[in-house]
Amino acid sequence: MDYLEILNESELEIEAINRMTILDIQKELISDFLLHRTVFCSELASVGILNPCPFVKKYELEEDTLKMIEDFEQEYKCLVYHTIKTLTDTGTIYNLFYVRENKEDWETQQDDIYASLPFVATINFSSPENVEFGQIQVGHLTGGLYNRFYEER
Repeated sequence: MDYLEILNESELEIEAINRMTILDIQKELISDFLLHRTVFCSELASVGILNPCPFVKKYELEEDTLKMIEDFEQEYKCLVYHTIKTLTDTGTIYNLFYVRENKEDWETQQDDIYASLPFVATINFSSPENVEFGQIQVGHLTGGLYNRFYEER
């Protein structure tokens, strides 16, 4: 890896940390991402019923999910820094929070994050080749995130 690749990666990591801070993700998760590049997953205990403590489960991802994220990062030349997992009737959905190298978009994307409307990639785990991009409305609970679309279901 040459110096420019390291610099770009470092800038992506700094932007990811900035976004995680705006999203009010738990400081320990941000530290683990910074030190070990660990991507964590937030998930409601069950759709509509919140786990009493903490309200949102946060955990490291399993190997098959990490592979899906690695493939996504390589294909779209980006850095994934957090995920939301949601169980639905159509399968397990992952919302991938990521940063791309296009710095011109970073300020606008940060504004969207402040508004709790981040731009994410959505992948149904049963068909990871079908990626959809768009904004979701997120909620914040105990240092984790959840997709507000599914909170009442």
